[in-house]
Amino acid sequence: VGGLVAGVAIALRFVAGGIDEVRALTRLRPWTILGAGLLIAGLVALAPIVLGDPAASSATWTVDAPVLGTIKTTSALVLDIGVYVAVVGLVFMIFEAFGDQPADDPDNDPDDNTVGATA
Repeated sequence: VGGLVAGVAIALRFVAGGIDEVRALTRLRPWTILGAGLLIAGLVALAPIVLGDPAASSATWTVDAPVLGTIKTTSALVLDIGVYVAVVGLVFMIFEAFGDQPADDPDNDPDDNTVGATA
């Protein structure tokens, strides 16, 4: 759900400022963000197989932080972060693919009334 909320925020930036505003949100290419998210989620889901457990098994860690105290987390958090990054990357890719004006193509001139005409 978090990735979709971030996607809506990106869509609002597109509506407000166009594709240049969306491109200014990150220095990374959309496919790099998507790939990083898929890599994180895939590694976390498949890591238990290396340890002899079923795929997508959850592990629990406890960390004693000096100021915060004891923090308990699971591998599901890292998986969710990977999915979040993948969804945000996909939204960036969608706007990159469909959000820009088509390039000036001499064969696709809207003012040309000779479409389909032969010389």
